[in-house]
Amino acid sequence: MSFNMKVLLLYQYLNHTSTVSSLADHLKPEGINVDCLDLPTLSFTSGKVGHSRFIRFLYNIKLIRHFFSKVLKTKYVLSQIQDYDIIDIHSYSLFYNEIIPTIKKSGKPLIIMIWGSDFYRASAEDLEAKRLGFTLADIVHLESEQVRCDFIKVYPEYKNKTYVVQFGLNQLDWLKQAMETPLSATTLIDNQLFNHKLIVTCGYNGSKGQQHLKMVEAINQQPDIIKSKIHVIIPFTYGGDNHYKNEISCALNQGHISYTILDKHLSDEQMVELRRISHITVNIQITDSFSASIQEHFMAGSVQIIGDWLPYDVFYNQGLYALKTSIERLKEAITEVINNYSQYLALCKNNQNIIYRFSAWSYIVPKWVALYNYVYQQEQQ
Repeated sequence: MSFNMKVLLLYQYLNHTSTVSSLADHLKPEGINVDCLDLPTLSFTSGKVGHSRFIRFLYNIKLIRHFFSKVLKTKYVLSQIQDYDIIDIHSYSLFYNEIIPTIKKSGKPLIIMIWGSDFYRASAEDLEAKRLGFTLADIVHLESEQVRCDFIKVYPEYKNKTYVVQFGLNQLDWLKQAMETPLSATTLIDNQLFNHKLIVTCGYNGSKGQQHLKMVEAINQQPDIIKSKIHVIIPFTYGGDNHYKNEISCALNQGHISYTILDKHLSDEQMVELRRISHITVNIQITDSFSASIQEHFMAGSVQIIGDWLPYDVFYNQGLYALKTSIERLKEAITEVINNYSQYLALCKNNQNIIYRFSAWSYIVPKWVALYNYVYQQEQQ
């Protein structure tokens, strides 16, 4: 039914590029051509050259872009839409309110996909302003049933527009392949540490929202016998600044903790390696929706300690195991897992198979095909 369907996917954040490009790659064999337009650069990830090159030329002049960025982006996007069967907006910012009414007037089906922070971290004022888009959209696309439930609490009038489909994860296939060979050494930390200590990875980026200092506080409060058994890794490859990194480092030094802060870009291979060397992970970020990192650690076999307020029922309902904890009980949870690591590892034995069937692209692609076909057919009726 896909008949070489053409979809224009609009996105605004550099760290989304890999995910949306992967989606496009997986849908192409299914007869759905997804062109991903990166709005900060007005460039297509595929290298395609769109219409209105003069607008893009002006946009690439720094001084002009400084004063007329929103106008140029609006004109450029609107010049592209006639080439497509569906317009798919990802991570809803208020910029899109400039173009959504015109997209709707064009007669093109419109999807708005919520990524998480664009909903959970939006102010009350922004949530109200976004009613414009949700009113005009044909589908409000959410990545999990939990996010759908939370969305409907705020916007009950759009319940019948909601549609749940997640992204697949290439990393699960990379991990599956890598795990066919035992990991005997690592390039990320000293191999003496890897071979003789439990590796505890705290968070997955440098954002203060990860609450690193609270994790470090709980580790600092451990007795010396526990501290001697572990090496802490802080992934800090994006999202943080030097001042915050130094705060974390000082806190770890005060507790006499063995640690590594990874603050350089990690290749895909190194990211797979990080998941594999992490015996235990701690995730107590303030909020989240559908973390790829969590899923990768399920696949890698890490014992995960996770904040009990995070909306991960979508994972637990599949039978995936993690130890849930409050901030108040984080110290005790860490102690419990380190002292009984083998028992907790046994509780995680089925995680790999469950998460692979839940999030590998081979299981997800048919759901995206169904979404786009559904939207297109609705428009034809």
